[in-house]
Amino acid sequence: ANELGFALRSMVETTPPEAMARPIVRPLRAAPWPRRLAVVGMLTVVAAVVVAILNRDPLRHTGGIAKSVAVLPFANLTGSSDQEYFCDGMADEITNALAQVSNLKVVARTSSFSFKDRNVDVRDIGTRLGVGAIVEGSVRMAGDRLLINAQLIDAENGLNLWSRKFDRPAEDVFAIQEEISLAVVDNLEVELLGGEREAVTR
Repeated sequence: ANELGFALRSMVETTPPEAMARPIVRPLRAAPWPRRLAVVGMLTVVAAVVVAILNRDPLRHTGGIAKSVAVLPFANLTGSSDQEYFCDGMADEITNALAQVSNLKVVARTSSFSFKDRNVDVRDIGTRLGVGAIVEGSVRMAGDRLLINAQLIDAENGLNLWSRKFDRPAEDVFAIQEEISLAVVDNLEVELLGGEREAVTR
């Protein structure tokens, strides 16, 4: 026991003080592979979301609502082929009215009318025309009254954004066209500049 005590005293006496006060530093272990892979995966997802937001078409969607539209020819349900021009004229007038809105992209008549009398899903039409919303409708006549159904449809999911049935005297046709045009602008939440509201209803 005396020899062991002597040896310990010798070690203490011969060891420099700075060495005795020096803390023991253990090397850091790298994070396990599964944890590092999870972090990399999360960063990749975040980067993809940011890129998608930055590359989003501002005319197609703003605040989740479409900012581009195509007006399809209104279906002629009058039973008379003579009224075909009238139904086409409805779509023409609405297209022209919406084209006065600078913050709304409106597909030209020739492109929209290429889908006339074709049974194509509105989601496919939206993809082909590059728009977020579709206006479609139908026209009936009962004596001197117009029975017009109009719908605004989300072209991405096929759901109705707005729908209305008009039952008016035939002489109210221009008022109906104006109401449909304004309903499209309002439901797509398009900002009207200057005198654009008056231009839409002119």
